[in-house]
Amino acid sequence: MWSELSSQVSSRVKRGINMPEIRWLGFLLIVVSYAMNPSSAQGKQNKGTAGRDGGTASGSNVERALSFKPIQKDVVYDQPTAEEIKNCRIEPADKIGQKGFLVYDGSGRLLRAYLDTNNDGKPDLWCYYKDGIEVYRDIDSNFDEKADQYRWLGTAGSRWAEDKNQDGQIDRWLAISPEEVTMELVAAIRDRDIKRFELLLLSEADLKTLGMGTDFESEVLKRIRNAKNEFSKFIASQRLIDTKTTWVHFGGIKPGVIPANSLGSTKDVMVYDNVQAVVNTGTKHGQLAVGTLVKLNDAWKIIDLPEVITEGVAISNGGVFFNASLSSASTVAGSDATGAVDSVSQELFNLYASMEEKIGKASGRELEQLHQDRAEVLLKLSAAASTAEDRSNWIRQMADDVSGAYQNGQFPRGIDYLKDVAAKLEKDKADEQDVAHVQYRRMAAFFTKQLTSAEPDDFLEVEKQYNAALEAYITRYPKAQHAPDAMLQLALAAEFKEEIDQASEWYGKIATEYPKSPLAKKAAGAKVRLNCEGQAITFRGKTVRGDNWSLADERGSVVLIHFWATWCEPCKDDINTIKRIAAKYADSNFKVVGVSVDDSISNVQSFLRSETISWTQLYEEGGMDGPLADQLGIATLPTMLLIGKDGKVIDRNIASNALERSVQRAIRD
Repeated sequence: MWSELSSQVSSRVKRGINMPEIRWLGFLLIVVSYAMNPSSAQGKQNKGTAGRDGGTASGSNVERALSFKPIQKDVVYDQPTAEEIKNCRIEPADKIGQKGFLVYDGSGRLLRAYLDTNNDGKPDLWCYYKDGIEVYRDIDSNFDEKADQYRWLGTAGSRWAEDKNQDGQIDRWLAISPEEVTMELVAAIRDRDIKRFELLLLSEADLKTLGMGTDFESEVLKRIRNAKNEFSKFIASQRLIDTKTTWVHFGGIKPGVIPANSLGSTKDVMVYDNVQAVVNTGTKHGQLAVGTLVKLNDAWKIIDLPEVITEGVAISNGGVFFNASLSSASTVAGSDATGAVDSVSQELFNLYASMEEKIGKASGRELEQLHQDRAEVLLKLSAAASTAEDRSNWIRQMADDVSGAYQNGQFPRGIDYLKDVAAKLEKDKADEQDVAHVQYRRMAAFFTKQLTSAEPDDFLEVEKQYNAALEAYITRYPKAQHAPDAMLQLALAAEFKEEIDQASEWYGKIATEYPKSPLAKKAAGAKVRLNCEGQAITFRGKTVRGDNWSLADERGSVVLIHFWATWCEPCKDDINTIKRIAAKYADSNFKVVGVSVDDSISNVQSFLRSETISWTQLYEEGGMDGPLADQLGIATLPTMLLIGKDGKVIDRNIASNALERSVQRAIRD
């Protein structure tokens, strides 16, 4: 194998080789050496790592690269057969602006990426792909050649785990969604894994940081201790989940917030009451009551001992925070005030849950029919619901499912189906909000697909039709939940075309006509931003260290505000430009403040360490929907504002190629 690599180097030297290629080849040698020597790799990278699990000394470079395996075992990724490997190839990662190399299959689809993010010639990201989409990565965040984080991505979800002692076992969830919590819980019960369950459980120390009121904290503490003490007994006594059981579906209406200074709380606390999981064992479906989840930073946590839901038997752990019974749509329509479920509704719900698995395996006409059948079941569940809220939830679930299936090409008749449903709902005098939801999902799905598939010459015409449809929707359903969303689409389209007056008008309508909408603050901020040139603006926030920062305190300096995120590739290009300009004008009273709108501060901190960025960085939770983005209505990245010494905005959307010239002029003024 070394002779093969030597041959690669020799052939490149003959035709002329540059330093990036030399560095890439050196990196390739390092990674391949891991695969060749598992025992050595154990010292460099924790157990379970690729090649680390059994690469052999023979075979091609591609085989070595593909012998790497994820440290975590539950990852579904593409692994070509021995015959398919013959058509795979390795290429340097500079084509994506990274150091390292990429592995492609015979059709040109990505299989792996092994990257060196800190430019030290050693791999620190091991990335795995499914159907060309990255689904998982092992991460060496402190660059000591051992993975200490594991992250699921793309179609695999949003879990992000930390392994402090680098032994291949997860020590803490940095990020995990409510849906994935229930998946992990089912797996913990299935495998009788108490540690896996305790990783999901809110700790007593974490409870103290949430700022709940005394009464809530006392109740939650009691539940946490009970869950921890009784879980081993539960897994021994329950008969719902065995080694063949799979997670099928998440049950829950929506999370809620206990606001600060309410009921004794000192901070906003986000909670999810009455959560359930639907599971499948062979042909049998069942339901597991998960109880209440609490959000801790980017991770949701369990506080209750799970319970098996049995028909006619009320569960003991209902809602903690909102005192809601299990009669909501988080279980099934037709349940009564005790949580008992009528047999017809239970049968419909089990049928709906079973379709999830079938849809994942079907194709063609069978898949299309399954989507229609599932929609029919949801409408029947709505009809059987005992409350107006339950009826609405099932109708909206149907609209969301059908519109998503249409956009994915799995239900081509979906648009016509939604049209027929909306007409029937109107005829039956259903709640106008439900009709409006179905119509909005239908319109958005249709035009999103039209815009993504339109030829360049047709794009503007399709966009024009979409804008007309949005305006018609607003006129027809002015009080609909999605009316502000429709206005936002129109505002963004106008802003993109630099039709500032029209964009400002739409943003203004959102802020004034829908003050309770989650979009109101962003819209008000966007209107300020669009009209801020020549004006002084207010902008403040907290740094990544938790310190207060205010633009007003920088009066007398030229200030660049750079909105960015680690997932935004053009933002990284801007950062390189800013580094150069900041260094050049460091003594000229030029200051930069970065504003990260990432969803996770851990991601930001890791990026800042690897890039050695020196200027002030602001971060607050919420990402693109958080307070930092809302203050100036930031909807696209990157966005940069240049502020003069007098505190007035020079340019509200300056491009990186014009930045240095503008900075020079501002410093002179």
